[in-house]
Amino acid sequence: MFHAAAGENPADEGIIKLVGELSTRSDRFRTLWAAYNVLRYRHGAKRYRHPIVGDLDFDYESFQVTDTPSLTMIVYTVEPNSPTHQALQLLASWTTTGARSH
Repeated sequence: MFHAAAGENPADEGIIKLVGELSTRSDRFRTLWAAYNVLRYRHGAKRYRHPIVGDLDFDYESFQVTDTPSLTMIVYTVEPNSPTHQALQLLASWTTTGARSH
């Protein structure tokens, strides 16, 4: 998705700087960037590893924003009562608890 965004805005100084920095720091990034495999994922599954609660599994859908074609909205969902749902509830309870103590 980052490669596609860079292609839509090739003169963006922030993107140019970031690509340069990542290219000098990571052989893997440099190889993947040079391959230019631009894919537009519309839906799928994504796994994140949280340092406290572990693996979080999400389904996602992406949508082009009609008024701004260069903008993509990605919506992540979880299955009710799944381990990910329970982990997110735990994390949310910590945020709620912290907000009350201030």
